[in-house]
Amino acid sequence: MLLAVLLDIGETSSNVVIDSPFILKVLPLLDFIPEGLRESLPSPLYNLKHLTVQTDLNNCALAGLACLLRSSPNLEAFSIDFCYDIFFGLEICNGVATDEYLRISELDESEFWESHLLLFPCLTHLEKVEISGFGGRKREMGLVKYLLQKSFLLKEMVIIHEKCYNDELEFLKLKLETAQKLIALPRACQYTEIKFS
Repeated sequence: MLLAVLLDIGETSSNVVIDSPFILKVLPLLDFIPEGLRESLPSPLYNLKHLTVQTDLNNCALAGLACLLRSSPNLEAFSIDFCYDIFFGLEICNGVATDEYLRISELDESEFWESHLLLFPCLTHLEKVEISGFGGRKREMGLVKYLLQKSFLLKEMVIIHEKCYNDELEFLKLKLETAQKLIALPRACQYTEIKFS
């Protein structure tokens, strides 16, 4: 049911918002396939130009995000809001395809994206990426690094650091270190502008 609704929306709309992290987590599992996790949707979302998702980038969400990006060949803008809750780190995958999810957890931040044999066709069209709730975590940096290295038309990447509720001085140091790491990342397009706040 959920898969049919998503495919219907993707066929008729150029803008899709997925504001539930749970949807990304179950996307690769929506119908049983013996080989493991679904790598792409049964029908590409050709009309989709702008995708907005909310996720915590745990193992389940990583697989769902990869599935969705691979199924959006004409994507021009991608917005992602990292939202972590008290269950961060717990895999809420209902025990399905556990071996596949465990394999994902063994990969480091950049290996996950590099390990995919299927290409991400959206990277040939992607022009703008907006990231909010960014904390400089390994998986977040891995995604940013991959998008910068593989998106040849990327004009702008806007990254908004998560808010700090603790020690302000430590937060500013962390933010400066993160900004320095971001600036040093290689880019496929030399004109890509990174805006970090």
